[in-house]
Amino acid sequence: MTDTSKNRLEVADAECETAAKIELDGLYDDAPREGVPFRSPSPQAVEAILLRLIANKEQAFSRVLTAVLESRSGPLDVRAAALFEEEVRTMLAEERYLGRMQDFFREAAERARVREAVFDTDPKRQELLDATYRLGAAQALRRARASVLATLEPYMQPGVPADRGFISQWQQYSTASPLRPIVTIALLSLTSYAIAVIMASEMVQEFLARFGWAAGTGL
Repeated sequence: MTDTSKNRLEVADAECETAAKIELDGLYDDAPREGVPFRSPSPQAVEAILLRLIANKEQAFSRVLTAVLESRSGPLDVRAAALFEEEVRTMLAEERYLGRMQDFFREAAERARVREAVFDTDPKRQELLDATYRLGAAQALRRARASVLATLEPYMQPGVPADRGFISQWQQYSTASPLRPIVTIALLSLTSYAIAVIMASEMVQEFLARFGWAAGTGL
């Protein structure tokens, strides 16, 4: 991923955040007007905006990636796909979003305090609202990550597996030491061979026979 591609994703992210903040600020009726009580936004309205923010980022990131990939001269290789995946997962990471209902509770309580008004701070109600939002946000984020990463599929180099999560892990593992993947494969082969030798030994065969089992039958 080039710096330009990353910057375009960051710009799309910031634009979505700004639009959501404008919507959230518009929910407050806290202008100090005589005879008009402070009214805190409905948590359900806040939740709808926060979930829509995730959906908007899903669409925006997909558009950016499509435009970037269309301009490439060749298909994506494993390394490029892993870099794209890493950036998308960072921008749609749960830690960026799951605490936002609690952020709303704190902001609403502060605005109410400034207006010398009362804000519903019932812990049980807030806990239920927060849990409901977290569940919906986690599901929306999983869907968004899968949808955005699916944008890469048509541009992948032939023969590259679709599971880029595995690719990323394998790339990180193998680049740490060039010998690691070779040693791992060798150890796996030796382990399989050792198990086969043990199963073929007379002692093991006699032991299995005592219980009515036979090596190679799967029973």
